[in-house]
Amino acid sequence: MKRGFTFIELLIVITLIAILTAIAYPQFVKYKLHSYNASALSDLRGVYATEIAFYTDCQEFVAISVNDISESGHIYKVVTLLNGKQAIFDFNPLSAHVLASSKVDASRASLVLVTKNTKGTKFFGRDTDVDEIRARRGTMGAPLEDDDVPNATLNQDDLAGWDDL
Repeated sequence: MKRGFTFIELLIVITLIAILTAIAYPQFVKYKLHSYNASALSDLRGVYATEIAFYTDCQEFVAISVNDISESGHIYKVVTLLNGKQAIFDFNPLSAHVLASSKVDASRASLVLVTKNTKGTKFFGRDTDVDEIRARRGTMGAPLEDDDVPNATLNQDDLAGWDDL
């Protein structure tokens, strides 16, 4: 008596594996994309908390450019305050592939902060004048640019038109 599998049995097993893979792979891609967006949202909360702490100490917010972020994700900036003194803004580290940028108004009393994971599909933003986190669609693979951040205006919703979370 011969031992082993027939060609039909092997073909059935390979077909079943292919069907299961076809079902599972889109879900895997979806979860992976969700994790990229979640890292940008998490970093938005962290940088925002650091901005609030800086404002509590210095009564000013800090404008951040994507150029202020080191390769390791560290944001370290020596800031000359409006009163002429210097202070240090320090946030370490942003998640991999996440960029952050913020703009402040002339009085530095209003802040708009935006983050995006370059592998994700969403921009996440927070305006100090509105107590909400908002999001808008982006393109996967596209980085955050400083021009993607709306200008900060005191006592105004600068993220109007963005989706609520």
